[in-house]
Amino acid sequence: MPICVIGPPGAGKTTLSEALGSRLSASVLRPRDLADSAAQRYPAMAGLFQRGDAGMISDDALGLALRISLEQHEGFVVFENLPWDVVQLADLYRAAGRALRVVSIDGPDELLLRRRAGRRYCPRCYPRPAGHHSDSACRTCGTQLIARPDDEHHAFVRRLHQRRAATTKILDYAAALHVPVVSLSADHKLAAGA
Repeated sequence: MPICVIGPPGAGKTTLSEALGSRLSASVLRPRDLADSAAQRYPAMAGLFQRGDAGMISDDALGLALRISLEQHEGFVVFENLPWDVVQLADLYRAAGRALRVVSIDGPDELLLRRRAGRRYCPRCYPRPAGHHSDSACRTCGTQLIARPDDEHHAFVRRLHQRRAATTKILDYAAALHVPVVSLSADHKLAAGA
């Protein structure tokens, strides 16, 4: 049963995905996890999953990695920041049918920009969250936390608008497929046991 958590940067996708994964005893998979896993499973195709200068893989390669992942997992799985587009949603729907769920999380620009200013990541643990951390070191491995290059103000605002546009298309297509969608506010607090 795939649960997809989508929305713009800074909305809280990682926090929500980790909470869902913990409560459902589910794997939490991110785009980079999928690419790394696909490259390890099919070494002859590893070159397809190499990251570009911005650390991203192509949409086509991500779609292939998603399809490979769907072959490997049973039960609950939480896809953080996936699907990336409507074709990937169609792949998920084809594999999971009525079991597919989408959670969309978003908030006002001011809130997301404020969160962006304070975001840090661990270059060693990324894309996995750095866990509960101080402002300077990852509690998982102790590495110095740094600001993400794509969190620079103009890059972040561009990503914010791109992901919102993509999310709108995904949600429209989900409605056409009758895929259940839960919409949450970025300032939503998860109730204990929910």
